[in-house]
Amino acid sequence: YFDPARVDRVIQALRCLRHTQGKWAGRPLEPDDWQVAYIIAPVFGWVKPVEGDPGRSVRIIRDLYVEVPRKNGKTTLASGLALVLAFADQEPGAQVVAVAGSEKQARFCFDPAKKLASASPQLKTAGVKPLRSRIIQPSTDSYFEVAASVGDLLHGANLHAAVVDELHVHKSPDVIDAVESGTGARDQPLIITITTADDGRPDSVYAHKREYVEK
Repeated sequence: YFDPARVDRVIQALRCLRHTQGKWAGRPLEPDDWQVAYIIAPVFGWVKPVEGDPGRSVRIIRDLYVEVPRKNGKTTLASGLALVLAFADQEPGAQVVAVAGSEKQARFCFDPAKKLASASPQLKTAGVKPLRSRIIQPSTDSYFEVAASVGDLLHGANLHAAVVDELHVHKSPDVIDAVESGTGARDQPLIITITTADDGRPDSVYAHKREYVEK
């Protein structure tokens, strides 16, 4: 069933974050209408009851694929959603990672999230602390961090969520496979893949994912 209250909760959580650059600096992170309609509402609104746990429901969407041209705010939205999943998803001990083909690429998603977290009075009040490569909330043992290799993911084998940034630059599916296998123990894990199109090369990681999505 569709639960609009859960969608509203995500939007309100995003509004607790503040833009840090350009003309939008200091303003709340307000998702665009298309982002609500095509991403936030279907992903966070559709839920199912948990068998044996009356009154509790979990998301049914586990895999989100977003492919849009550059300058559409997808990385900012993904950074905000990563913070929501880590610190406002009612998931104790949430482990959320930013994954890319290299640490530099992974930081393209993590660093904006770090700035958003640093500028949010609500997250500061909740005890969320941004570090160099990890944002932590000691009271819930939750975190959001950079993971650029399979080795980085081994210690976080109980992932609640992951953001796979710019799929088209991934040379190998190993990190993505490790992320997908690391979410099996969670009730409502979510893997967010955001990317622009590649140059049409066959047999790339992007090409295989795009073909799967189209089918």
